[in-house]
Amino acid sequence: MIMCGRFGLHHAWQTTSSFLFDQFKVEFDETKLSLPLYNIAPTQQVLILIHDGTHYRVGLSTWGFSLSSTHSKPVINARSESVFETTLFRQSIRTKRCLILASGFYEWQRTTTPSQPSWFYDQSKPFLVFAGLYQTILSHDNQKIVQSAMLTTSANEVMKPIHDRIPVMLNGDQYQHWVHPKTPIDELKFLFKPTNFNGLAHYEVSTHVNKVSNQDERCIQAK
Repeated sequence: MIMCGRFGLHHAWQTTSSFLFDQFKVEFDETKLSLPLYNIAPTQQVLILIHDGTHYRVGLSTWGFSLSSTHSKPVINARSESVFETTLFRQSIRTKRCLILASGFYEWQRTTTPSQPSWFYDQSKPFLVFAGLYQTILSHDNQKIVQSAMLTTSANEVMKPIHDRIPVMLNGDQYQHWVHPKTPIDELKFLFKPTNFNGLAHYEVSTHVNKVSNQDERCIQAK
């Protein structure tokens, strides 16, 4: 079952900009992405960071890898257990790793009717940082499009009652390790362990978030 099909980046630009500069020494033109975003869905723009071997670089990507230039449904997750062998991701995992910035993400309890959404967040920091991959493709009119996907792994104890998968989330001292082009591939795999990241918390929210066009604060309000 696909997981983490929605997330949010809802902090004001002042908070987001401070985090980008403090953690990565980068600045971003806030006119290129309108915040807050409470309900980011596949094919929408997300904020990513890469590393060129010397410095971090920040920019936007479209969430989801295309199977082809004509395929309409994006692939938004890459399973960490098979990412090195999966045709769609095996090049990116080696040479095009990125960080995806979020305030938190949503997941649905599928055993209820209707499915019950919850908001997951870091209880000690304002942002979550997902381990991601990216690729650059050409559109039908030869325009470059950057696409991204997030890694997932088996659920930790916080997530298990709701879903059997969880995004791969990184701690501050692991950001550069993940994206640096010279990091040996074998040194990445320990990051995929569900126990790698601690501090995740969650609470139930209303089904207001189910509608993609809803982009207001009600999406993350406790039920």
